[in-house]
Amino acid sequence: MNSTSRTQSRSRGRLSQGGSHPDAVTDMSQSAERGRGDGPETPASVKTPPEDVDRTSELDDSAQLNRDRVVQDVSWFEEVVDSTSKTKATPFVPNPWMQQIASASQMDIFGGDTRKWPTFIANFRALVHETIRSDAQRIAVLGQLLSPRLRSGFSGRLADPAMYREVLRRLHKLYGDPKALAKMNLHDLMSLPPLRSEQSSDLEAFFCKVSGPLSTMKL
Repeated sequence: MNSTSRTQSRSRGRLSQGGSHPDAVTDMSQSAERGRGDGPETPASVKTPPEDVDRTSELDDSAQLNRDRVVQDVSWFEEVVDSTSKTKATPFVPNPWMQQIASASQMDIFGGDTRKWPTFIANFRALVHETIRSDAQRIAVLGQLLSPRLRSGFSGRLADPAMYREVLRRLHKLYGDPKALAKMNLHDLMSLPPLRSEQSSDLEAFFCKVSGPLSTMKL
């Protein structure tokens, strides 16, 4: 037998041996399964202690709470503040500017009556000019204390803080002339009706009508 025949004969012998022992293959499979069964348990079969389960549940709940808080944070208006933990409130300090405006708002509106000019300008000086340092604020208050007719006539100047003193000068020239004021007061005195009774109410009314023009003429 030549060498080629011997090689083919060996190959057929190995194939016949492998196919003639099926029980050996079965035994090897069963042995491998027993080996896997005898090994360590898989992670799925490992039991978690109860305390670890609780901690895991708390962590999951905390993570879920944080996610909800990111989506919609309502703590800033739903938070309950303990009254005992509140700090002492800072006392309210009124704004001096608001106090000055409140004082000036008590003044009568000047409508162009020469008789009322001395009183108006005296109050304006005391309540506005000497308490407010800004000409812009002074002229703003002055505009509010003039009647709509006068405010319309001085509208161009009332919009410019640099015209503050110019507006006062023009108003004084129109309504603060001492001679014109004296003539009007004298006319009012001469126009008073005679006193017809000596009742206290009539005497009081007559006194006020005479005292007003006289005190204005003395200014």
